[in-house]
Amino acid sequence: MIIRLAETKDVKSIIAIGQKVLLDFSFKEEDLNKYISDPAHLVYVADDKKIVGFISIRIEGEDAEIDAIAINSDRQHQGIGTQLLLEAIKDLVDKNVINLLLDVRRKNMQAFRFYKKNGFTTTSIRPNYYPEPNLDDAFCMKKEIIKQEKEKVRRKNEIILAIESSCDESALAIVKNGKEIIANTVDTQIKEHQKYGGVYPELASRLHLQNMPKLLKYLMSLKDFDFTTITHVAFTQGPGLPGALQIGSVVAKTIASYLDVPLIGVNHLAGHIYAGEFVKPYSYPALALVASGGNSEIVLLKESMSFKIIGQSLDDAIGEALDKVARLLDLPYPGGKAIDELVGNNEYPLINLPKVNVDGYNFSYSGIKSHVARLIEKEKSKGPLTDKTKCSIAYSVEKVFIDQLLEKLFIAAKDLKIKNIILGGGVSANSYLRKEITNRCKASRYNLFIPPLELTTDNAAMIGLVASKKIAINRMCKFDTPTSANLDLEIEGE
Repeated sequence: MIIRLAETKDVKSIIAIGQKVLLDFSFKEEDLNKYISDPAHLVYVADDKKIVGFISIRIEGEDAEIDAIAINSDRQHQGIGTQLLLEAIKDLVDKNVINLLLDVRRKNMQAFRFYKKNGFTTTSIRPNYYPEPNLDDAFCMKKEIIKQEKEKVRRKNEIILAIESSCDESALAIVKNGKEIIANTVDTQIKEHQKYGGVYPELASRLHLQNMPKLLKYLMSLKDFDFTTITHVAFTQGPGLPGALQIGSVVAKTIASYLDVPLIGVNHLAGHIYAGEFVKPYSYPALALVASGGNSEIVLLKESMSFKIIGQSLDDAIGEALDKVARLLDLPYPGGKAIDELVGNNEYPLINLPKVNVDGYNFSYSGIKSHVARLIEKEKSKGPLTDKTKCSIAYSVEKVFIDQLLEKLFIAAKDLKIKNIILGGGVSANSYLRKEITNRCKASRYNLFIPPLELTTDNAAMIGLVASKKIAINRMCKFDTPTSANLDLEIEGE
């Protein structure tokens, strides 16, 4: 698909889309033919072998106003409107336009959210602006696009210091322009938590407090990096352990205040979802499978930074369930990694485990976990578990846990007719999961986006990448922004 200036041959298609999608569309062919050739108007179209959307803008001196923007109903929520808007803004900047204005119906909240997401602010309300038979108020909105030029220059050297501290990994990274990882350092706490068989929250907070200065000192010691070139500071705002999140937040706010640069709070799960974009740019719409120690979710992304959870675990997350089974098998923490290493690429006799039936695209692990616990208890009553029995149980659990995730994921993809699949989260390092999702995507011709192994576990580079996306849509945060242990993913792109 390309975004280009409209031509006279596009007029009939533009009118057809406008009449079908817009309530107040009144353009005629002679109007559009005039606009297309008039330097005081801009008309762009989205051309995907046929016209699927358009934007029309009227220019008056230093101001410009959007007359209409419309996307075919079957192509909405795919980022096409944003692409049209951004292409038009480039042209307006070259024409020295300062403000881009528009009116939107009060009742049209979908359009209102679209404009707000793209940097427009409400300046006033016009009561009863739209006449009968569809009487409605109008929100008057404005975007100061002269800032676009400054932003374009600044983003050539956007240097983000990103901080991750949601659980048991202290991590810092330097990310340039949302694409290049200059540095990515992680100080893991696994050994300290192993004696407790899992993460001890209070200990995690204290270790973050000890580790952050060491990581900062390391970054400041890099010969090819000047700490004063940092343009933004990002931190994990949630979800995660309350105390651990607070440490990262305080560090980020202190540095951002000292350097006098903007601050960006990032959702940890959004970071996991976008970790794979360091490999290649995502295509939309997409389904993301987030599989980690604390979360198991299927997330619909209709466009970039748009998140809707359509499926999730009704009890334990898959990583949490694997840890509990591993503990019963006398394997070390983290249990998911221990089970993966024990099983490897081998196949063992499968144990008959119950199949879970859960409505919709949701999944459940507590029932299987309880069944396995009773099975292990029964085996241990006969004596110590043999290596063969351990391997057989671990192999069976790993397979049934992961197959449940993938079954629901691909049912959702088929139902929603989505061909782009994203994998993210700590459990995405699992050998069987990576192999199985790759094979299924290849067999059914899905596009798979999967992070490299080093970016599957908690890291700050993924936080920096999402921060760059939030900077592009002007979603910085205030210095009094709190952390949240249960931060909602669905509001991340709003």
